[in-house]
Amino acid sequence: MPTTEFGGTQPLNYEQRCPVVLLVDTSPSMSEPAGESTAIAEVNRGLQHFARQVHDNPITAARLDLALVSFDSDATVQRPFALIGDAPLPDLHCDGGCTNLVAGVERSLQLLRERKAWYDEVGLPRYRGYLLVITDGAPTNSAEELAALRARLHDAVTRKHLHTWAFATTGAPLDALRDLVGKECVQAFATQDFGAFFQWLSASFEKITASREGEVVRLDDPGIFRHSV
Repeated sequence: MPTTEFGGTQPLNYEQRCPVVLLVDTSPSMSEPAGESTAIAEVNRGLQHFARQVHDNPITAARLDLALVSFDSDATVQRPFALIGDAPLPDLHCDGGCTNLVAGVERSLQLLRERKAWYDEVGLPRYRGYLLVITDGAPTNSAEELAALRARLHDAVTRKHLHTWAFATTGAPLDALRDLVGKECVQAFATQDFGAFFQWLSASFEKITASREGEVVRLDDPGIFRHSV
């Protein structure tokens, strides 16, 4: 049976796909001044730079399948899965609410499941999926919700279904993120470094999408991300 989300559509090319969900915090703190800018403004600038960098690499542009999800009180799919040249990356806005990280991750995992089912449906080879979380605040979910989510993510990573990374901006609770996704998969940086972060991210996925199955990919600094695709 065709998948609910993508059934009936056909790929524009049959390159191996790398499904990536960027999950971005849009709670109120992301719009608070940080120097001469705000975290959400830096994210938006960084996303456009990331899109240009990916677009300029033919292999990455043909293989990187990107979805963008925001979360505050709830999760919103801002951009469904598509190649970088097939749909623009929208600007994100902070509309208020709390930091419902569980809702954001759950929606992202659903998108990844649906997209992988579509790959299988149309015969597309794929890399392991990536869930990348960008946040500056503590999750407002209960301890029980976070424990259940931690177990789900650990199971997905252990079964080699998924890579999960968390990127923490100024003020984010590193211990909570490390507990959720693992110490080795959390990286912190200042709000003003978003440009460098997205530069690193585009360079990293250039390497990942050029790799062969099972190959160990050595990413540039931060060097904690050393893994098999």
